[in-house]
Amino acid sequence: MSPRTMPVGAETMSPSLETATNYYSWIASQFRPLLGDRVLDIGGGHGSHLDHIVADQRSVTSLDLSPECVREMQQRFAGRAFEAICGDIGDPHLVERLAQERFDTIVCVNVLEHIEDDRDALASMRRILHLANGRLFLLVPAHPLLYGTPDRLAGHFRRYRRQELTESLRAAGFDDVRTWFFNGFGAIPYLLNSRVFQPRTLSGVVDRQIVLYDRYFVPTLQKLERVVSMPFGQSLIATGNAGVRR
Repeated sequence: MSPRTMPVGAETMSPSLETATNYYSWIASQFRPLLGDRVLDIGGGHGSHLDHIVADQRSVTSLDLSPECVREMQQRFAGRAFEAICGDIGDPHLVERLAQERFDTIVCVNVLEHIEDDRDALASMRRILHLANGRLFLLVPAHPLLYGTPDRLAGHFRRYRRQELTESLRAAGFDDVRTWFFNGFGAIPYLLNSRVFQPRTLSGVVDRQIVLYDRYFVPTLQKLERVVSMPFGQSLIATGNAGVRR
């Protein structure tokens, strides 16, 4: 898939993800303890996960490549302490401007895998956070073994190994790096879709699976993973501190 045909915005996800409230609530339970007063969200999409970030006590900015998604987020959070801007984390001029805003938190959910030069993107995130000694929260797809048709349809360049992600964060200048697997059971249906069913689109059958999984499985799995450390998962979560600028 060439860069010109890579999906952008809503094209990168199954339509039902927009209303996967249990799933995004579960993700939010992972990043909520990190949230500061000035949050930069990278790749806001429809804004579903932002329902758990936008609040009266904090200022939130979301960056997205898609003008349609930016407009949707602006409408969704009109009248709140929220701003959506259209831009690319790979744009050095934009990064320098954002670095002056003193964001204390960056949240990046299912976005880094869409960026070809992911290490450069991580370095840009650290650059933005360093003035406030801020914290980064990442959620990315796990295990290259799972890479298949759904990843290609969504425009993923890769899925991540745990050690690889840790090394990339440290190379970008983050310290106090922590990583853990997330949504362990979800790796099983994902593997079946990648290697067996190989859907032609991210809607249809995949959409119905997401609705059922979100409604009937996620509430139980969320409780389970609170007490059980998963040795694998559909996703990887990583956190890191921007530390002192070198």
